[in-house]
Amino acid sequence: MCNVYRPLGLQGVLSTRLKEAGFTEVRSWDPDCVANHNFRDWANSDILVNGTAFPVSLNLEAVK
Repeated sequence: MCNVYRPLGLQGVLSTRLKEAGFTEVRSWDPDCVANHNFRDWANSDILVNGTAFPVSLNLEAVK
């Protein structure tokens, strides 16, 4: 899936803030590739803009 947030720098900013809050690892999380997420919700939904689908959620996973 295309990460539309990467050009905005949001992933880096949020990763930095999470690490400052004590998380040791921050990584992208894909709800379509994990066994415990076998349902549709906003984590894997898109919004349609002028016929183009954009992901709604940034989907980061942080480990403390």
